Amino acid sequence: YQRRVRATNVDGLHIRSGIPIECISELHGNIYKEYCEVCEKRYYRHFDILGRTKKRFTGRLCEVPGCNGRLRDSIINFGEYLPEPELSQATRESKTADLSIVLGTSMRIAPANQLPKNSYKKGHPLIIVNLQKTPFDNDANLRIFGETDYILRLVTEILNIQIPKYNINEDLLQGTK
Repeated sequence: YQRRVRATNVDGLHIRSGIPIECISELHGNIYKEYCEVCEKRYYRHFDILGRTKKRFTGRLCEVPGCNGRLRDSIINFGEYLPEPELSQATRESKTADLSIVLGTSMRIAPANQLPKNSYKKGHPLIIVNLQKTPFDNDANLRIFGETDYILRLVTEILNIQIPKYNINEDLLQGTK
């Protein structure tokens, strides 16, 4: 049972996994998401918006009646602050997590790498699955050096969880403009 996914990858796979968007904190942005600079309305697209940006703006305008703000990419570059709503939500949720599972990251970029501490410093388990060493390996209750896809496939088999085959018609990003 997962309450929240804190994603630092910008490839949109966490959304394509079927996890509801409202359960995801996209800390570093998403190549399929743009937002209005005025009203902050978010738009998910079925195409990579980065190829169409000029100085962070995508060339499209907000569709909220009366707004017409310029849309910009959501990617957080090095040296930029994380988006406050996502970071606040991720911090709140990490403080109440019974278990933190970190998948496929070197855990080297702050402040996202600090979020699991909110849980494991209270005595809750920390599991890290990654090919590389991380600065938090000694804090982990379980440390697996392996490929995330392979490990998760094993876990779902052991727990008898059926993962549906990918269906483009059910892809959350395919139905967007």
